[in-house]
Amino acid sequence: MLHPNLHKAAGGENRKRPSLWASNLQTQDLIDEVKAQNRASEPIVSTRGGTGSSTYVVKELVYAYAMWISPKFHLKVIRAYDQLQTEGVAVADHAADDLIDNPLDYMEKLLGQAKQLKAERLHLS
Repeated sequence: MLHPNLHKAAGGENRKRPSLWASNLQTQDLIDEVKAQNRASEPIVSTRGGTGSSTYVVKELVYAYAMWISPKFHLKVIRAYDQLQTEGVAVADHAADDLIDNPLDYMEKLLGQAKQLKAERLHLS
Protein backbone atom coordinates (compact mmCIF):
# COMPACT_ATOMS: atom_id res chain seq x y z
CA MET A 1 0.00 0.00 0.00
CA LEU A 2 1.25 3.50 -0.78
CA HIS A 3 0.81 4.67 2.76
CA PRO A 4 0.02 8.33 3.46
CA ASN A 5 2.60 8.21 6.25
CA LEU A 6 5.35 8.17 3.59
CA HIS A 7 4.12 11.57 2.45
CA LYS A 8 3.80 12.81 6.03
CA ALA A 9 7.28 11.51 6.92
CA ALA A 10 8.67 13.51 4.00
CA GLY A 11 7.26 16.69 5.52
CA GLY A 12 3.80 16.53 3.95
CA GLU A 13 4.74 19.09 1.33
CA ASN A 14 2.27 19.60 -1.52
CA ARG A 15 5.08 19.14 -4.05
CA LYS A 16 5.65 15.59 -2.71
CA ARG A 17 2.01 14.42 -2.88
CA PRO A 18 1.59 10.85 -4.16
CA SER A 19 -0.83 12.09 -6.84
CA LEU A 20 1.87 14.36 -8.31
CA TRP A 21 4.36 11.50 -8.33
CA ALA A 22 1.85 9.13 -9.94
CA SER A 23 0.99 11.58 -12.71
CA ASN A 24 4.52 12.44 -13.82
CA LEU A 25 5.79 10.98 -17.10
CA GLN A 26 8.72 9.08 -15.59
CA THR A 27 6.37 7.35 -13.14
CA GLN A 28 3.93 6.51 -15.94
CA ASP A 29 6.80 4.97 -17.93
CA LEU A 30 7.82 2.92 -14.89
CA ILE A 31 4.23 1.74 -14.37
CA ASP A 32 4.07 0.70 -18.04
CA GLU A 33 7.33 -1.25 -17.66
CA VAL A 34 6.07 -3.02 -14.52
CA LYS A 35 2.87 -3.93 -16.40
CA ALA A 36 4.88 -5.25 -19.36
CA GLN A 37 6.97 -7.48 -17.12
CA ASN A 38 4.08 -8.75 -14.99
CA ARG A 39 0.85 -8.95 -16.92
CA ALA A 40 -0.78 -11.05 -14.18
CA SER A 41 -1.58 -8.12 -11.91
CA GLU A 42 -2.09 -4.38 -11.94
CA PRO A 43 0.79 -2.41 -10.40
CA ILE A 44 -1.60 0.18 -8.91
CA VAL A 45 -5.05 -0.51 -7.47
CA SER A 46 -7.11 2.29 -5.91
CA THR A 47 -10.10 1.59 -3.70
CA ARG A 48 -12.74 4.05 -2.57
CA GLY A 49 -15.52 3.79 -0.03
CA GLY A 50 -16.01 2.81 3.57
CA THR A 51 -13.79 4.89 5.81
CA GLY A 52 -11.78 6.36 2.93
CA SER A 53 -9.69 5.48 -0.04
CA SER A 54 -6.51 3.47 -0.33
CA THR A 55 -3.95 2.94 -3.05
CA TYR A 56 -2.14 -0.38 -3.27
CA VAL A 57 1.02 -0.55 -5.35
CA VAL A 58 3.70 -3.12 -6.09
CA LYS A 59 6.90 -2.96 -4.06
CA GLU A 60 8.94 -1.43 -6.88
CA LEU A 61 6.61 1.56 -7.01
CA VAL A 62 6.83 2.07 -3.25
CA TYR A 63 10.61 2.27 -3.63
CA ALA A 64 10.27 4.65 -6.59
CA TYR A 65 7.95 6.95 -4.62
CA ALA A 66 10.26 6.86 -1.60
CA MET A 67 13.21 7.79 -3.85
CA TRP A 68 11.17 10.64 -5.33
CA ILE A 69 10.32 12.15 -1.94
CA SER A 70 13.72 11.59 -0.30
CA PRO A 71 17.01 12.47 -2.01
CA LYS A 72 18.82 10.79 0.91
CA PHE A 73 16.99 7.49 0.31
CA HIS A 74 17.46 7.86 -3.46
CA LEU A 75 21.22 8.19 -3.00
CA LYS A 76 21.26 5.17 -0.67
CA VAL A 77 19.53 3.07 -3.35
CA ILE A 78 21.97 4.26 -6.03
CA ARG A 79 24.97 3.43 -3.85
CA ALA A 80 23.60 -0.01 -2.95
CA TYR A 81 22.94 -0.77 -6.61
CA ASP A 82 26.43 0.43 -7.55
CA GLN A 83 27.97 -1.79 -4.88
CA LEU A 84 25.93 -4.73 -6.14
CA GLN A 85 27.05 -4.14 -9.73
CA THR A 86 30.73 -3.48 -8.99
CA GLU A 87 31.30 -6.02 -6.20
CA GLY A 88 28.63 -8.59 -7.03
CA VAL A 89 27.04 -8.34 -3.60
CA ALA A 90 25.60 -5.63 -1.37
CA VAL A 91 24.80 -6.09 2.30
CA ALA A 92 21.90 -4.06 3.67
CA ASP A 93 22.53 -2.18 6.91
CA HIS A 94 20.01 -4.31 8.77
CA ALA A 95 21.51 -7.57 7.44
CA ALA A 96 25.14 -7.01 8.47
CA ASP A 97 24.75 -8.56 11.93
CA ASP A 98 22.82 -11.51 10.51
CA LEU A 99 25.58 -12.15 7.97
CA ILE A 100 28.23 -12.15 10.68
CA ASP A 101 26.18 -14.19 13.17
CA ASN A 102 24.67 -16.68 10.66
CA PRO A 103 26.92 -16.81 7.58
CA LEU A 104 25.54 -20.16 6.37
CA ASP A 105 21.94 -18.92 6.44
CA TYR A 106 22.99 -15.81 4.56
CA MET A 107 24.91 -17.83 1.96
CA GLU A 108 21.88 -20.09 1.42
CA LYS A 109 19.77 -17.01 0.67
CA LEU A 110 22.46 -15.70 -1.65
CA LEU A 111 22.72 -19.04 -3.43
CA GLY A 112 18.93 -19.14 -3.82
CA GLN A 113 18.98 -15.70 -5.43
CA ALA A 114 21.79 -16.74 -7.77
CA LYS A 115 19.84 -19.84 -8.86
CA GLN A 116 16.75 -17.73 -9.50
CA LEU A 117 18.72 -15.22 -11.60
CA LYS A 118 20.30 -18.03 -13.62
CA ALA A 119 16.89 -19.59 -14.27
CA GLU A 120 15.48 -16.22 -15.37
CA ARG A 121 18.45 -15.64 -17.66
CA LEU A 122 18.00 -19.10 -19.25
CA HIS A 123 14.28 -18.41 -19.68
CA LEU A 124 15.01 -15.15 -21.52
CA SER A 125 17.52 -16.69 -23.93
